[in-house]
Amino acid sequence: MTDRLAPLPGARLAPRSERLARLARLAQEQLREGTPQNTVRAYQGDWSRFEDWCASMALCPLPAAPDTVRLYVVHLTDDERPAPSGSRHRGGACRPSTVERALASISYMHRVSDLPSPAAAQAVRDQLRAVRVRFKERTMRAAPLLRADLEAIIPLMHATDLRTVRDRALLLLGWACALRRSEIAALGRADIEHHAEGLLVSIRASKGNQTGPEELLPVEPAKQQVLCPVLALQKWIVLGAVADSGPLFHSMRRTAKPAEALRDWEVDALVKRWTKAAGLAPRGQGYRFSAHSLRAGFITQAVKDGRPEWAVMRHSRHKDYKTMQGYIRLADPFKDNPCRDLL
Repeated sequence: MTDRLAPLPGARLAPRSERLARLARLAQEQLREGTPQNTVRAYQGDWSRFEDWCASMALCPLPAAPDTVRLYVVHLTDDERPAPSGSRHRGGACRPSTVERALASISYMHRVSDLPSPAAAQAVRDQLRAVRVRFKERTMRAAPLLRADLEAIIPLMHATDLRTVRDRALLLLGWACALRRSEIAALGRADIEHHAEGLLVSIRASKGNQTGPEELLPVEPAKQQVLCPVLALQKWIVLGAVADSGPLFHSMRRTAKPAEALRDWEVDALVKRWTKAAGLAPRGQGYRFSAHSLRAGFITQAVKDGRPEWAVMRHSRHKDYKTMQGYIRLADPFKDNPCRDLL
């Protein structure tokens, strides 16, 4: 096969090789900077767990046979699956969304190695479809954290230790901006602008906007001072000595490095910890509190309070109205009920 980068006759090879090496380094830097760190960590963790499983079964991970990946899907959804050693992940069956991410990681590692993805095989797709059907009844949705819930949680956060000050600012800002947990973890101090009217929060990359321009979210002071995200964040920035160029919320794990950014799973654990401390219970079966409760809570509360749906969608950055309909039904299941006054 002809080398597409073969030099012309008489070309000077040294400058050419130096230039190509520099371009190769720049290409790697662009790829690294263009991929969210949470995605990189998730792919690395998923791939490491797949490699470990393949090693335990004497199977080849790269290239992986479609049947290997199909059996790995079964392994992930096994109720008796043991917890991975040295991992914070629990054992037991994974949710379909976790399985889909594992398949995405496997596909990515094959693509970057110029190999066809085994996850695209019909056998794997059929197995994944069976998983979705099996887990349909088990699906747990994020319980919305409403204003009344915040009114129960925030007064408990009266301590002045840094962790509580950080948690309070994170809960209120995440709620007021309807943020996803990955967006909260990715916030930097430079993403916050202080204005006379309140705060302007920049979301540089999100689930629905990976390559577009940054999205700006306005946050105004709350009527209830105890629930004010502006005051809570100002207090955290001062007491937490948040660096201008560092993460907005840094991790306080015992093993965390100084000024290390908060991980997205820590946001999830934080919400669960404080809802439990307040004795809150999700409304309805099939719901549980999680990091997504902040986003779901803002949207549901805004709809309940009669805010225009288009304005809520603009703030939550929803592109699909079908997704919003789920929050609308949750906010008022009797709204536009077709059986009203029929009998």
